[in-house]
Amino acid sequence: MIRAAILSLALAPIAAAAEDCALIEARVKFCGDPAVWTDHSTENEEIAAVYKQGLTFRAQYLVGELGSAGDMTEASVINFQRENYASFTEVDVKNLPLIFEDRISVGDHRGQRAAFAIDFQGDPFIVAVSALVFDDFNLQIMTLENEGRFSEDHLAKHNDLLSLTEIAPDGDWPE
Repeated sequence: MIRAAILSLALAPIAAAAEDCALIEARVKFCGDPAVWTDHSTENEEIAAVYKQGLTFRAQYLVGELGSAGDMTEASVINFQRENYASFTEVDVKNLPLIFEDRISVGDHRGQRAAFAIDFQGDPFIVAVSALVFDDFNLQIMTLENEGRFSEDHLAKHNDLLSLTEIAPDGDWPE
């Protein structure tokens, strides 16, 4: 009995934290501490949510309407973002080589992460994209930092973001 009471007290903060998650999209939640991850979401309909950490680190969630049923792959999502940034910075996509690649997990879901460097108006930036593809949608979790290399700190923050993301097990989260 005492053991059950202690266990319920120990788990109470975890349950409360899950209730405080921000609904990014019907199937995706972000459960980051608002004191650490400041919400900077915009009216841009293509970006589901934006969070900042400090002055130079930005995170974005994008939810695409195509999934594996529409022939979308993790690699095609990452290539799309590279092409997007190449166009934005007016360079050939060949000049944005991948500087880091690995496999990632968000809960029970597996995906691919890649990072590349861009130069925007003379400032170096690192972009890391984690892509998860489901049957009927894709989720892109991106981080951008004003620095010249993909650092351990950037990787740790990106991993933190992934660990704070929840994907509905079946369909949408209940209202």
